[in-house]
Amino acid sequence: GRCMGDDGSCECYTGWGGAHCDTPEGGGDHPCMNNLYSEGCSERCTMEGTCSMHGRCLGDGSCDCYAGWSGEHCDIRDAGDEPCVKNLY
Repeated sequence: GRCMGDDGSCECYTGWGGAHCDTPEGGGDHPCMNNLYSEGCSERCTMEGTCSMHGRCLGDGSCDCYAGWSGEHCDIRDAGDEPCVKNLY
């Protein structure tokens, strides 16, 4: 899941539930763990490789892009939303 900064609650990824997103949902088809996905849990999604360091991996191998980034692999900078250079604001 994903921690919500406002109140510390969890927003669970598809296939997971509970207060800490640690309860599989959806019958006998349990989701993969540790950034693995696909049938047999044989493919890996990584923030560094799959999501270009600009997003988080979701349970299906797709990316949830951070603000200011888009695209399948979070590698497209949104127009008008340029991040600051290091140590500048």
